[in-house]
Amino acid sequence: MAWDGNLQLFHRGEGHEPQAIAGTTTAGVRFAVENAIKGVSACCPSYNNSRGGLTFSLYPWAGSVVASRARGAIATKRFEDFEDNQTLELSFAKQPAGVYYAELSRGTERVGVWKAKQGRQGVESFLDGCPVDGVFEFG
Repeated sequence: MAWDGNLQLFHRGEGHEPQAIAGTTTAGVRFAVENAIKGVSACCPSYNNSRGGLTFSLYPWAGSVVASRARGAIATKRFEDFEDNQTLELSFAKQPAGVYYAELSRGTERVGVWKAKQGRQGVESFLDGCPVDGVFEFG
């Protein structure tokens, strides 16, 4: 799928819950695209106070979360004091079709990402580098 502002990596309408991201906690998704992409987004709660921050990064997938991070980020952006449930957008130079890992990290105050019950086929979510059920709402 080509990035048109929303990759739709998860199924909407099936209910969701927030996943807190604080300190060293990381939440990410591995996904494949058949066409070039130039951005990824995530809907992030700030628990009604619009304070706190998150770092949003995109990596080329290298077989594991650790190996992907070791290759270095394609793009990284820090978001501070964003609105509750704001869609954070990470834009970058066009990247070719392939497999990628998008991650939210370095949470401060009380922030997180929404997690849906089901993702699209081939999408896998990771909490602190370990696979988890459901899918974080990246798009």
